[in-house]
Amino acid sequence: MRSRSTIDTCGWSQRRRTSKSSVIRSLPETSAGRGPSGVPAVRFPPSGGFAIAMVLRALLRYWRSALLDGVRHVDPESLALHPCSRVELAAGWIGPETLEAVWRDAEAGLSAREREELTSIELLVAVTVLEPEREHSAAFIAAKRTRVPLWLCVSVDRGGVLSLPGEQTDPIIVDRAVLAPLASGTQTFSSVAAEDEYRTRNPLPPGDAGWPEFWTYVTKMFSRLFGGNPGSWVPERYADLGPFVAHGSRPPDTSGPIRNIYEFLIDREDDDVPPLLARFAAPPPARDVTATVVGENAAARHHLGQMGGGFPLNRSQRQSLGAVLAAADDEIVAVNGPPGTGKTTFIQSLVASLWVERALERNGEPPVILASSTNNKAITNILDTFARASLPKTHPLAGLPLAERWLPDFSQYGLYLPSISEAEKGIKDELAFAWCKTHGQPWKGLPGRMENAAYVNRAMSYWQTRFALWAGRQPADMAQAVETLREALSAKAETLRVACGRHRDLLALSPGGALPTQRDIERLRAEAERERGWLDEFKRHGHEALRLIQGSLIESLLSWLPPVKRRLWAHAYSFLDSKGLADSAWNWQTVLNAPALRRWLDDTASAREAAIAAKQNIVAGWEGWMASLKPLLPATAIDEIAEVPERIEARLDTIVRPELFHLAARYWEGRWLIETAEALARSDKTFIGRSRDMCERRWRRFAKLTPCLVSTAYTAPRLFDYFDGASQPLIGFIDLLIVDEAGQVSPQVGGALFAFAHRALVVGDTQQLEPVWGIDTGTDFGNLAKWSLDGEKPLLERNGMLASEGSMMAMAQAATAFAAPPHRGLFLEEHWRCRASVIAYCNELAYRGALKPMRPDGDYPLPPLGYAHVPGIATRAGLSWTNADEASVIADWLGRRRAELVGHHRAKRLGDVVAIVTPFRAQIAVLRQELKKAGLGDENITVGTVHALQGAEKDVVLFSPVYSAGHSGGMFFDRGVSMLNVAVSRAKESFLVFGDIRLFRPEQRALSSGLLGAYLLAAPENEITDIEPISPIVRKEGRSELERLNDLGAHRDVLRRAIGEANERVLIVSPYLSNKAIEADDLASLLLSRRGGPRIVVAYDHYLNCGDDRRLLLPRTVMAIDILRASGAEVWALVRRSQ
Repeated sequence: MRSRSTIDTCGWSQRRRTSKSSVIRSLPETSAGRGPSGVPAVRFPPSGGFAIAMVLRALLRYWRSALLDGVRHVDPESLALHPCSRVELAAGWIGPETLEAVWRDAEAGLSAREREELTSIELLVAVTVLEPEREHSAAFIAAKRTRVPLWLCVSVDRGGVLSLPGEQTDPIIVDRAVLAPLASGTQTFSSVAAEDEYRTRNPLPPGDAGWPEFWTYVTKMFSRLFGGNPGSWVPERYADLGPFVAHGSRPPDTSGPIRNIYEFLIDREDDDVPPLLARFAAPPPARDVTATVVGENAAARHHLGQMGGGFPLNRSQRQSLGAVLAAADDEIVAVNGPPGTGKTTFIQSLVASLWVERALERNGEPPVILASSTNNKAITNILDTFARASLPKTHPLAGLPLAERWLPDFSQYGLYLPSISEAEKGIKDELAFAWCKTHGQPWKGLPGRMENAAYVNRAMSYWQTRFALWAGRQPADMAQAVETLREALSAKAETLRVACGRHRDLLALSPGGALPTQRDIERLRAEAERERGWLDEFKRHGHEALRLIQGSLIESLLSWLPPVKRRLWAHAYSFLDSKGLADSAWNWQTVLNAPALRRWLDDTASAREAAIAAKQNIVAGWEGWMASLKPLLPATAIDEIAEVPERIEARLDTIVRPELFHLAARYWEGRWLIETAEALARSDKTFIGRSRDMCERRWRRFAKLTPCLVSTAYTAPRLFDYFDGASQPLIGFIDLLIVDEAGQVSPQVGGALFAFAHRALVVGDTQQLEPVWGIDTGTDFGNLAKWSLDGEKPLLERNGMLASEGSMMAMAQAATAFAAPPHRGLFLEEHWRCRASVIAYCNELAYRGALKPMRPDGDYPLPPLGYAHVPGIATRAGLSWTNADEASVIADWLGRRRAELVGHHRAKRLGDVVAIVTPFRAQIAVLRQELKKAGLGDENITVGTVHALQGAEKDVVLFSPVYSAGHSGGMFFDRGVSMLNVAVSRAKESFLVFGDIRLFRPEQRALSSGLLGAYLLAAPENEITDIEPISPIVRKEGRSELERLNDLGAHRDVLRRAIGEANERVLIVSPYLSNKAIEADDLASLLLSRRGGPRIVVAYDHYLNCGDDRRLLLPRTVMAIDILRASGAEVWALVRRSQ
């Protein structure tokens, strides 16, 4: 029997272990030490500051349970649910209205041909939907969520007839979120044990059974588990909303490979743990990169490659790169990458540098680098990043042989490793991919296309031809050509290192760490020459002064007498004074004799010598630095650096490091050709072999072609394995693991990847979208108790390890080897995507001002943050909401502004420019329908929740909030900062809210919506006024005498007519008051002309006319009030209730 165990952190820093000594020690049992499942309670003794030691096996069991439970849970809020009849369900069909709705959802985004070929769709049936009763307390409603105890996974045809899936699919899901064990105090409706017992004793009807028999089975199962039939059973404090249906299918069980890794690690007999994965269990304190030069030194030594020459690294990217390059084996580096901060360039630079560095080793092997995520958009972005290494047309290598692949029909630098199902559906032709359906069979995709004699022979001839064009000579053979490339790479890399070393040396010599310009050097050189001449004169005059102070022989003998001393000193002082060298502070008591004068002369000469030497050293260092750059950079670049030395890294990034990358790429291509040709000649087992050696050699051969392997966190664990009596994972094989968009990767899904790697870079943003956890907190906390981890819930929560709340990004922040305080980990700070006025909102909302906007606002036909006031009516749609008024106004406005927007951006379709975001799934269908009515159905406009735009960007993003102004309770997008942070940061030029502006209350700045309201209402020009037709909305509010003003001329005309024609009273309501606006409208003279006539009142919003201090009006407002009152008008301040 294996002992209960906890982790002893001793020895984790060792890279390889030669003994089988365990890093997991037995944990003695205590009297209070058993959890509810009989598992000994886990203790977390502190180790190394905040770091902890924990039972890693308990954590892996806990994560495995979360993955299993995720397959047995469907979140009703994630679906577009439509109500249906329970009677119809029992009969095996659904009604026309519901049928139309689910088919509309299924056909969204499909082509006409695809819709025509679709005869049936998958359907999720919520047998009964339970909602918390509204008459209970708000706290109860907040703690409870909508529950669906039992789901059916079926199909429906176009006639509405329901049918069962194939025999391979279990058609019934008893939702895990309602079954015990759950967290203490959480309401349950049944138990996992009861379900298991029922299924064991009552197998499903046979596959050929009809719907009546299946429905009878469902009804009996429901009654046995929950104590009543659907429709009659309602648990306490819930209301039955009836049955619903949604287009969808059973949650796919994609986590099997991940669970296999956890089970392998749990069952290992030697009690060893992968060091990188174990780091999460006991993270040491992070090193401060701002207080050490380790990162800078690592960047200087190891930043050897850059894929593209378009963009140099900025300060924070270079700092982050240095930290990753300085990280040792078994260390993790977390890099916080807010939107638009250059994660792509940063990751490219890291991969390129590691690829180049390994190429410098004679007969070395390339690094195996895996980039992974759970977000499909993140995977696509990574693949796009490594699609090719193109250079700008102005680059010195552009158009030359070295800058292009020397392998025919191949351009990519990333190799995609898809799932089997995805590969069978078909992969885009432009992607390089590799997959193997059955272990031991030949690999398909890139290996199948390129690892054959015909391709290798053709490619070898092509490669040698391109080499000859580059080298100016034909190679004797492939081996000689490859070595020539490596020597050229080594020489260039060594020259770069020398230049970087001289750069660092010059920085150390320069006062204040500021590099001198060529003008500074000329000045220093001239100053050194002048000071050398002065010093030579000083020394000559010093000798004469010494002769005078010593005097004649007799004076020397009598120099002990004060009068003689003073006379001798007076002679020497007068001489030095005549040469401009005397010090007025001297007197005969301070410098009285020859030894004292000699000491002063020596000290002064030494100080001047040191000053001259310092300047000469800077000049010599600068000249040496410039000389070291000549073999690297063109003369124009060197001249530029001489004038602006700070541009040195930018020029090395865009000119030199791309050349090193391409030299390494051509070298690795040659190595791949030689190795593959030899392997084919001897029928090498590396093509299909399953031993660890064969598998590792196969992966490294792939890495010679593409420096970055790309796969999802679900697929990669299945691929990186070998066979040794049984399938086993390649623990510790991957050189570098990169987890992208890690804020969206749950701990239980991403944790397994760290068992495969030596080092890890984790990039993400915890202020953007959260993971799809697949498990709710009640189930999660029940699993904590099951594995005796419930006592350490606060610690797990703080370190991001909870299966229902955590993320790999939060875990990496807690375990990172380096950090740039106050951030947990490194932080990419320069934002380049959005206009400064757009990202300002996100900066305040989520990043505490840490982002540095780099794009100026510039001219654009729309405001950066704007709104169109659409007081529409929200309508319940199942468990979701819709607002047809907002959708109608958006579609009409886009139709009228289409030509302007497409023309401004020189786009082909409006969808290239615009996206529409809404928090509710049901609103998506309404928006698409209105777009189609407006003739925009073929414009390919992205319409969806924020998840549809995560990792993407558009010039203009429209936001449909859906809620009506009278909505009670919190709004969905105010649950945290992530939703509006993502939505706004997708907009490069303009983010526009089309909804009821009363929802966005500026006085509630603590809420995401309130802060957005403050930005939207900050200036009158932020309002979009050309929205038509608004009549259906206005009629609901009483349109009869309402007139819409769409331009400044109409505004002034109505103002003059109202004041000039009124007999009794005029009420003017303006959110803002400004003296300039009053002067521009010539309002003062108009008011004076009516003095003594009608009563004229001007009302303004006090809040909107204040600065940071809400008690003090802005100066422009004060002046405006003075003008209005002097002209005879009354001025009212409208103050909000909360103020």
